[in-house]
Amino acid sequence: MLAHYMNWLVPEVSEQLASADYESSLELLMGGVLKEFIRAGLKLAYTYSRAKSVASKNAALSNTMKAEVDLARKDADDARVELGVVRIELGEVNKKLFIAEKKVAELAKDLEASDQLEATIGSLSAQVNSLQEERGVLRTVFHQQDEEKKTKEEDLTTEIEKYKSEVTRQEEKVHALEAAGLEIFYDF
Repeated sequence: MLAHYMNWLVPEVSEQLASADYESSLELLMGGVLKEFIRAGLKLAYTYSRAKSVASKNAALSNTMKAEVDLARKDADDARVELGVVRIELGEVNKKLFIAEKKVAELAKDLEASDQLEATIGSLSAQVNSLQEERGVLRTVFHQQDEEKKTKEEDLTTEIEKYKSEVTRQEEKVHALEAAGLEIFYDF
């Protein structure tokens, strides 16, 4: 740009110097150069503000994604804890069931003893049935929570991949804007 002004104004400046209007030629030349510097500065400021805006959006997006990932991890951890509790309860029920089955077996051997033993066997059988039903319910809950945990882990993995690709895309935009800003800056 400066060369353009020089080529355009030098003949006029030379003529005006001969006519002693040196100050107005110099003012005209400096005014044109100053105008170009201001225009270049404004372009550079605009490019910088766009790059800064994209960078802040990326930072906000990154923070949002981190919060969502942390929340999903917390949910998965909570599901693991609940699954552990159900496993412990299932173990206790199995122990009770084993003890009850042992008692039923012992009482079956002593069937000759009396009617009282038959009543005891009946109540223990009812306990065994109730415990078996409870074990079945706990197994169902265990399997449901296990499937929920797997689903949440898959969803978390999918979300992480999605956010990683978004961050990469935003970083590429920032690099492109920075390169454009540097190119404009070095052109002047």
